[in-house]
Amino acid sequence: MTQRFASVRLEVSVNGEVRCVGGVGDFGVLSAIVGWVRRHPDRIHPDVRSDSEFDEAEMLKERIDVQFGGLDSRTDRHVHWLAECLKPGDVVSIRILAEGEYDDPQEGPPVRQ
Repeated sequence: MTQRFASVRLEVSVNGEVRCVGGVGDFGVLSAIVGWVRRHPDRIHPDVRSDSEFDEAEMLKERIDVQFGGLDSRTDRHVHWLAECLKPGDVVSIRILAEGEYDDPQEGPPVRQ
């Protein structure tokens, strides 16, 4: 994994295990989000239901996850390091770090692991 240098970095840990350290150089955005979603079946739009790829069971699953990504303003490139499913009892920690090296972002769109 190549290392890069940023003026501010975020370290994201789940249950005491560091999952990644992210940064975007001198200009950009970093965002770590913990979210929960549970959709109501009556609120799924008919256009969504009519899609041949639509999977109602998958759409209605309750999800808790952590996502970490951002924007590198110098390259106008969206980046991400983490998209992970969580469960009740998990502990997510975000530590703000001073300047230093950070992990390469993942390639492609975020995928929950």
